[in-house]
Amino acid sequence: MIYRLLKDAGFSRFHWRSAWRLTKDAIGVINFQSFNPYIASVIGCTTFSFGVNLGVYYRCTRAPILGKYQDLPHEAECQARRKLLKGLRQQTCPRRSNWYVTPKGSNVEEVVDYARRKIATIGLEWMEQYLDLGYALNQFMRPPGRGNPQDVASIGSLAAAEEGTAIARKLGRLEDARELWSAVLSNRFYQRMGDVIARANRSLHRIQRELKAS
Repeated sequence: MIYRLLKDAGFSRFHWRSAWRLTKDAIGVINFQSFNPYIASVIGCTTFSFGVNLGVYYRCTRAPILGKYQDLPHEAECQARRKLLKGLRQQTCPRRSNWYVTPKGSNVEEVVDYARRKIATIGLEWMEQYLDLGYALNQFMRPPGRGNPQDVASIGSLAAAEEGTAIARKLGRLEDARELWSAVLSNRFYQRMGDVIARANRSLHRIQRELKAS
């Protein structure tokens, strides 16, 4: 039943526990995470339990895809990521990112159906938003803190500058790219990292030249 939901939502590639939705500018990923016996024992669930992870990979970042499927990123390789929280009270496993299934699988249909409804009402909406480059760039421009779910790297970080700038260039929003790199220079965390500061300055000089030429 989840397969049909994803198929109807535009997902076209499926393998084992992952599905991909391909667009011109991005790739959406949904991954059903399994737990081996050791991990299951540590987090207090069973090997039948699962997690639901969402991701969006932006083609313009040209970030390497290292998995076995060279054109399909793993959720962990995406620039935008979110764990789908269950919102279902499970006393045996209160951790919100783990969908608990009993050792004998007696509640599997109930849990899978609830996960399907969460994907339909929250997961697909989240992905639709982040597949839009303009929306994604606006999220990179947000500072960390309250009200920011940090599904992407926040402004002031090197990751936000690198990934956000790739999207900004694609959209022709060079002023935003300049702001992202300026925030790196203002971040005290990087003040003693000479290579990062040099990189930020080079990027700012290049962006400034492009802005003058435009």
